[in-house]
Amino acid sequence: MSTVGIRQFREQLTTYIDSGLPVDVTRHGQVVGVFVPTLANRPFNREALLAAGSRVDAELAAHGIDPDEVATQLGGRSRQPA
Repeated sequence: MSTVGIRQFREQLTTYIDSGLPVDVTRHGQVVGVFVPTLANRPFNREALLAAGSRVDAELAAHGIDPDEVATQLGGRSRQPA
């Protein structure tokens, strides 16, 4: 997975969408998001999405952040057990 700064990501978003590859997005050297493009004309890459989710979970755990709290703050629902 590649890593890119948020400014470059913003400026070249179309390139990252067209690449079809997941990207870690950083701000001041810290990962602030993971972009996983999904395009209608390409097969859905479930493995890439799961890998990105695992990366986000690891980042949250490393910083002692509860994923359910984040989801609530973002207006979403808490995750349900699989």
